[in-house]
Amino acid sequence: MTKNRIEYYIKATHYSNIDNTKELLDMFNNNSEELLIFKNTIIYLINECAKSEVLKEDTDIKNKNVLIDIYEIMSNTRKELVIMRLFDYVRNADAYANKTFNKEMNEEITNKVAKWKGDDISMKYKNKEYVLCYHFHSSNKIEKDENGDIVKDNRGKPLRRVPNKNWIAINQIRDSLAHRVNEKTSDVNEEIINAKKAREFIDANFEYIIKCLFSVIINNNLLTDEQFRSDEF
Repeated sequence: MTKNRIEYYIKATHYSNIDNTKELLDMFNNNSEELLIFKNTIIYLINECAKSEVLKEDTDIKNKNVLIDIYEIMSNTRKELVIMRLFDYVRNADAYANKTFNKEMNEEITNKVAKWKGDDISMKYKNKEYVLCYHFHSSNKIEKDENGDIVKDNRGKPLRRVPNKNWIAINQIRDSLAHRVNEKTSDVNEEIINAKKAREFIDANFEYIIKCLFSVIINNNLLTDEQFRSDEF
């Protein structure tokens, strides 16, 4: 298949909103000179969906299925679904990468606490400055009082908060969209406290949120670490 035909097929099915993921995987598994053309076309479309360059053409790709999964998620026309699905995908990979082995139970245990970090994104919304981060778990700090002593919560555990009240964690946006009770409710920024506000925030800041999530994808080698070739997560 010629370069022009490969690009035409991929872009035609994309712009026609046709589910072409199976066909794309079949093409991607064909180890030939067409592979680079294919990869660059998919990266082009992901960047187009992201409305910014979140992946470069020279991005190393070892996990073909992961790239196609991300492309399929990004192709959704509803911004809030893109954010929810992309966050869930990254969070599941985070949990998968940080599983621990319980010797007593003789089994692997999925880590319920997010470990990954990405780039914190500074942004302005409604004439106020905010910092966008991936997850409350990986960005919070232990609260200390004026004497430097650790503050405890009502369970006697160290109280954790985001570094400042202007911080917004994407997992909290996702929880608001799903009408879940947010973790650490006192630390959930008022701008994303419920589903309506979360949608308004996404509409105004879609590119920032996507940029933040892709920084997690890149910084934690989701596209290049061989362990993510599995479909298990």
